[in-house]
Amino acid sequence: MHSDALKSLFSFCCFSRRSYTPIYKADDATDRLAPIRHTDELRTLWTRQIPIPSLGHAIRAWLRFGNDPVLHTALPTRHCSGYFGSELETTKSDEKVFSSPFAYVEDYMGTNLVRDDPVHIKESVAVWREFFDKKFLTRLRQSRRTSLNFIGRLNGPEVFTDEADQPNTRWVSDTHFQEMAYLVETHLKEKVTNPLQLEEILWYRSDVSAFLAFFLAYHRGTATRIPMPVPSVWVYEGDARRQWAEKYLPVAHAAHTFFNQVLAGDLKKFDSPAELLKRVASAFRQVHAVQLRRRERQQRLGIFCANGWSEATAAEKDTWTANEVERWQRSVQEGIFDPEDLLELSDVDAMSEWSKENEAIQEILDARVKDCSFTLQDFWIHTIRREALETEHILLNERLCEIDAASRRALYDSAESYRSILDALEESIAKGWLDMRATVFHPHPNSVWCALHYAKFGASSIVQHTHTAQRQLLFHHASSLPEVAAAALLYYRTKPRSEQLDYASPRTLRHSLTWLCTTYALDLTRATQRPILASADHLAKAEDVIQRLALHLACPFGRRRRVHHAQARQRNQRLLPPLTAVVVTEVPPERLQASADAAEGSASGPIATWPMGSRKAVYYHWVTPFLEKLRLARQASRNWGSHSEGLTKEHMDELQSLRQQGVLELSLWRKQTQTEVQATKNQVEHEEKELMKLTEAVPELKEIAEYTKALYTRLNREEVAVNHTAETIYSAENKIDEDEEWVFALMLDDKAPLNEEEVREVYLPFTNSTGKALEEGEYRVRVRARDTETNPTGHPTLYSEAYSNPFKIKDTLTELLEEFVRITPGNSSHDVGAKCHSQDRRISGEHLIALCQFLREKGGLDVPLYLEFDVGQGLDAKGTFSLERLSRLLRGNAYHRSLAEDDITDVQRHAEPGCRAHWALYHAGANEEEWWCARRAVLDEAMARQRDWWLEDPILKVVDLASGSVDGSLMTDSYAATMRYGTELCTILQADGSTHEDDRLPVAPGVVDREFRADCTVDGTGGIISLCLGDGRRTAAESITIDQALAAALTATQRAQDRHRTLSTFKLGPMEKQAQTLNFCGIYSSEMGGKYARTFCYALGKAKEELSEVATVGRRALGTEDLDTERRSEQTTVDRFASDTHPEQRKRLFKPRMTLSGTKLDDPTPDQTSTWGR
Repeated sequence: MHSDALKSLFSFCCFSRRSYTPIYKADDATDRLAPIRHTDELRTLWTRQIPIPSLGHAIRAWLRFGNDPVLHTALPTRHCSGYFGSELETTKSDEKVFSSPFAYVEDYMGTNLVRDDPVHIKESVAVWREFFDKKFLTRLRQSRRTSLNFIGRLNGPEVFTDEADQPNTRWVSDTHFQEMAYLVETHLKEKVTNPLQLEEILWYRSDVSAFLAFFLAYHRGTATRIPMPVPSVWVYEGDARRQWAEKYLPVAHAAHTFFNQVLAGDLKKFDSPAELLKRVASAFRQVHAVQLRRRERQQRLGIFCANGWSEATAAEKDTWTANEVERWQRSVQEGIFDPEDLLELSDVDAMSEWSKENEAIQEILDARVKDCSFTLQDFWIHTIRREALETEHILLNERLCEIDAASRRALYDSAESYRSILDALEESIAKGWLDMRATVFHPHPNSVWCALHYAKFGASSIVQHTHTAQRQLLFHHASSLPEVAAAALLYYRTKPRSEQLDYASPRTLRHSLTWLCTTYALDLTRATQRPILASADHLAKAEDVIQRLALHLACPFGRRRRVHHAQARQRNQRLLPPLTAVVVTEVPPERLQASADAAEGSASGPIATWPMGSRKAVYYHWVTPFLEKLRLARQASRNWGSHSEGLTKEHMDELQSLRQQGVLELSLWRKQTQTEVQATKNQVEHEEKELMKLTEAVPELKEIAEYTKALYTRLNREEVAVNHTAETIYSAENKIDEDEEWVFALMLDDKAPLNEEEVREVYLPFTNSTGKALEEGEYRVRVRARDTETNPTGHPTLYSEAYSNPFKIKDTLTELLEEFVRITPGNSSHDVGAKCHSQDRRISGEHLIALCQFLREKGGLDVPLYLEFDVGQGLDAKGTFSLERLSRLLRGNAYHRSLAEDDITDVQRHAEPGCRAHWALYHAGANEEEWWCARRAVLDEAMARQRDWWLEDPILKVVDLASGSVDGSLMTDSYAATMRYGTELCTILQADGSTHEDDRLPVAPGVVDREFRADCTVDGTGGIISLCLGDGRRTAAESITIDQALAAALTATQRAQDRHRTLSTFKLGPMEKQAQTLNFCGIYSSEMGGKYARTFCYALGKAKEELSEVATVGRRALGTEDLDTERRSEQTTVDRFASDTHPEQRKRLFKPRMTLSGTKLDDPTPDQTSTWGR
């Protein structure tokens, strides 16, 4: 007895906690998410429409993203490493540059399959077809030697091939086919030499026992890894599998006989199978007419929604669709086209009417189809019913039946009428095709047919049926109807013995199958991305329309402002020192002597032609007291210079100070022809008409127009501008700017100091102010001048101005190069005397110095020595240089910069597009001339007082408009931190505001302030950092009431907050627009969106349940309830079927346990025989 106790104790200690997995069949894992997933499957079917289907929806969505119609459309557009201004006029040859990143979503998502341009679609299809061909060819290889080395690679070397890669391989030499032939010979007792014979013997000549024996021995894998509906033999087990085979095989054999003996003979009577199918569709139309009358009767009697489908309740819709699915099940299983309707059995009268309709339908079914030897009943049984019976498990699955009912309900909700559904079914038959070799009828998958077969070809019924292929995700994915159509096309085209497959050799079969899979992948890619890309296209067009509308509404503000300034400038000219005698002449060969008179210097006379790339002298005469002071000081300095002491620092500072007392501005203006003036007016009128039509068609634009006018009125403060110019408000809505035939071309010099000789030497570049090539034509120079005593703040209406006589501007560089090549001896034969237009023409380097000297003397061009040296350093091995490169350097700005660029830093140039766009908000409708007159002051102000706003932040940097060009700052893991950083940065930055805003429009001298002055500084919270009342010059005797002081303080605070808001938009706007695009489009490729989104929804639901449990029972330690459970597989917190490919059952141990041989220890199944594919 004692020994028995020891034995039992020893047995308990040794076997109570076994370290290996016991051989037992565990209970199925509890799927706690099944109710949530089932509800989601019934609710979320295909996408009814694209998310943003029209321009109106796009405008509303664009505004809901948080965009401002004025501020976010005014942001500078950076595209292809260059900024583009917000200009309406674009040449037809230039590709339009959109300001929205949504316009470049296709490049970000890697496809052009949705763009309407056929060239892009063709190129993209070719690229993607090559990719998918290589992908599916890789998957279809069956090499036993190299499969482990080759799986998952798309560009493997040629050694990883198999027999089917050789063109001369026959079926006898194919390893995979020989294995199948062996199974056929073993179980079906037949010898086969090609797959056509194998498929025919298996499906059309074998009995039930041999058929099942073959499939039990041949566990086929999905070689393409494309989930498709499968015959029920792969789903059923045991008796259910045999019962299905006994039911389906006779039907398949009868269909084979029908196609080969009946249809084949009838097809000879027609020119094409389409003629036969049209007759079949017309026969179905007669049946549908009876069904339509039945539907009207059912509605009249209240059996079917008495008030119509749209007015029916949810319960009535569910009842009717469930009844239709149940009738379809009985129709397929019993082989009856029109089975009894269970909803009409209770009503005797209705049942009698139904019997009459059933007899009429049966009469049509039993009648021969026109000009054919078969009846409609035969066609339905051997095609539609046979196909449904092949996948009988889909009909009998309760979950799929509910999905089928939900899809029918969604179809009826979206269809116009029951008649339209029947018409679409007739179309699917008429446009279908017959595969005589596979004995299958392929219906045309239109939208109605796809909706009715959604449960079969949607992802709901796709379950991976083999453990030799890659496991698929087993959760619900709401396929769109185009995806269903693509799956149906591939399903029918890859049927056994399909005519779309070439069975001549293993190579031809593989390539034909690859072609079909590639077509399916292209259709699937386009169907998946079309909704999101079409929505992005609408969003890009919406932003473009809003930008055009904002620019158009800003024009009246600019016209009124220019008219106000022109009136004030014209009135002030008589009060200012006159500016006369503006003459453009050649530059004197020697420097002007100090005693020379301006008239003597300009004795050469005005020029008639000014070649581009040359320097000229601009003479003027400006009567200002500072000029006389400068001349006297200059004469005194000469006298001091003759003494032994020389000039002192005080004398130099005095001369420099006197030169800065006067500032001159030289600009170039081009004369437009009458044709150009008329074309500009026509363009403005055309743009106005288009925007008017859009505003009438899209109601959202009316509200945007009202908001835009209100915001421009608030920011521009026209009443303050009028007060500053001592003018009255003048309506200039329809008044065109004065001197409209002369337009601003470029700024030659915007800060020329006072000069006692009254001359300024300027350089004429090859480009205008917008960076485009300067046009040849008639020009004149405008000179404006101000002194610090009359106009210390640089008010635009207090400048003395005058114009020179017109002259011609011509581009002579090309002619000069051609002339030099022609007259220079010793060049190569193809250059001497030949009119060669090659873009890379080269000449000997020994002629470089002579060429540069020729350009200086003959053409008068300015060729810097640095440029000459650079070209000389670029000689090739033969000692030649490129004329094209020399011409490009001369036309560029690398060695030539306008005097308007002096003292402008690279940091200011980089911030210039943003500064100009922000300045344009407070100067709505400003033209090029207004910007270039204010440019230097704006850029200096930006660096002096707004430096932190305009310096580029590496975290918020957007290098290009194209999506995904933000240096990784908007990745999924850093998006929230990046946006939070931008918000906090703008919160601590400060902005100023004033009741007068001298930085926007300086106060004119002599104008009495009509309002009490206040200056305010705010930060991002809206709180006031500092508030100053008064300007320090007001006397205490002048009474200021509390209300006036509070009103001034409130106005200044509002101005400061407005400026902070606009500056914040320009700081964060580019990054925010990129974030909108990436979140809207990139969500489909991230793990938080697309087909994975429901996984997170399920996880969120489960987390809420757990939190509610914790809230009910209080705090608890996780996992403590399982401490008493011995077996790990019986613990509730462990799922034996947890898998990396099963999102609802994520692994909790992210470090898998492995043995030394590589075998996984995590819950192996009892019937596991190998570790391949695990």
